[in-house]
Amino acid sequence: MEISEYIYNHLNLCRNNRDVSGIDDLRDFFADLPISCNDEEKWPLSGKNDEERVIYSSARVDNVNLGFSRYLNCIVSFKLPDSELTVAETLECDDGLQIELKSIIKESGMSCSHFLYNLVCRHREFIRAYDAGKKASGVFSRSFLKLNAHSGKVGGVATCGGYVWAVQGFDFASDCEREQARQAFKQYAAVQGVDIKDKDLKLFLKPCHFAAFQCGKKIDGKHLGKAFLLQYSWNGKMLAATKGRDPEEYRYARAYNENRGSGNNLQLAAMTLNPKYLRMMKKYHDEFSDKMQKNDNIFRRFRLKFRIFG
Repeated sequence: MEISEYIYNHLNLCRNNRDVSGIDDLRDFFADLPISCNDEEKWPLSGKNDEERVIYSSARVDNVNLGFSRYLNCIVSFKLPDSELTVAETLECDDGLQIELKSIIKESGMSCSHFLYNLVCRHREFIRAYDAGKKASGVFSRSFLKLNAHSGKVGGVATCGGYVWAVQGFDFASDCEREQARQAFKQYAAVQGVDIKDKDLKLFLKPCHFAAFQCGKKIDGKHLGKAFLLQYSWNGKMLAATKGRDPEEYRYARAYNENRGSGNNLQLAAMTLNPKYLRMMKKYHDEFSDKMQKNDNIFRRFRLKFRIFG
């Protein structure tokens, strides 16, 4: 089934018609997609099994710049066995596919971290399929997924996107964004009594490096890196093409999310990070942690890795 038909078949018919474009407009929007990815099985905003019930409350095509740019705005409800989430995103097909995750709201239920990880993986595979299909037809495109990882409050509701998206495989949207995060973290750590040296700060390259950082200092029961991201917002991007590499942020997200429930997913995720970063973190941990924390399992495993890497 084509994506436009899938969306139309899963509309909430009780919603105002202004939130929904006609089937012809939807077909026209997706007409630029390679045939190989214009399929409900590839579409990230579709139910992938019988336990995911999908309802679209909005699917509207907007034309801007005299019709030269078109956007598809979607709001989708995912009803899972133990929770319900609402996903809002915008798609643009202009010199590549650009998808912006506008918001994800947990309406009810239990933790949804595993669903978020799967949702990001679906989007990554979709934009990869898009670029591969375009390349096969002789067109080069560089598609990406982007978002604002917001921590703070929106409409009186607390958000924690700064940390949540840092463990889902996103990179910073730009070098400037990364440098701003470094300086904000340095200031935040200094207030907590941790002096991060500039040479060490340069080892914080990805959002996952901030999420993983712990040195024995805890703020409200959370390690320093997590506490920082729970009050810091940043703009992120995830590219479709990685030139055959398995980027560090992907490895971290995979280990963190696929080992949830094991009790040691943080340790397993940290072990995927580069040796220079791990040595730097161990240095701060040795300086600031007490004896009990030094015997933590994560650093006993680090010592084994340090033997391997010299």
